[in-house]
Amino acid sequence: YTVRFPDTGVRAELSATTRTGIARFTFSKDAPAYVHVRSGGSLNGNSDASATVSEDLTTVTGSTTTGDFCGKGNSYTLYYAATFSTPAKAAGTWSGDHVNDAGVLTGTGGRSGAWLEFTGGQEVEVRVGVSYVSVGGAQANLAAEATGRSFDQILSAAEDRWNSVLSRIEVGGG
Repeated sequence: YTVRFPDTGVRAELSATTRTGIARFTFSKDAPAYVHVRSGGSLNGNSDASATVSEDLTTVTGSTTTGDFCGKGNSYTLYYAATFSTPAKAAGTWSGDHVNDAGVLTGTGGRSGAWLEFTGGQEVEVRVGVSYVSVGGAQANLAAEATGRSFDQILSAAEDRWNSVLSRIEVGGG
């Protein structure tokens, strides 16, 4: 999937493996270059969430607890680990409606998240592993499925998987 945001000039390209996602952002030289990790951004709401930025500003880990799909009262926790191809030049977090003070690299609560600022005009890749077990599980999935392959290799493999399934479908009529 590829989309360009005309107001900011950002181009976002997305692909995935079974338990990871990969994004390549190309930022305009003339606009701020931010990535927001909205741990508490579920459309159904979140009963809990967290986001922690590493000291070297290259990784965000955390979790989100959400559910109530179709009003069923179910809930689950999804853990994530996101690694960036280049360190951010600045980063921070928020908890609810409060932006945390500079240097506070963990946000907690149902509407928490993290922000990372990059230098404009550069290309930044982020690889995200997910797990229903732990952050360690998300990191293991990331290492197993998205390490050592380029964005284009992951994209090509995803296209091949889709084509192998969709090529079985025949459509007729007029």
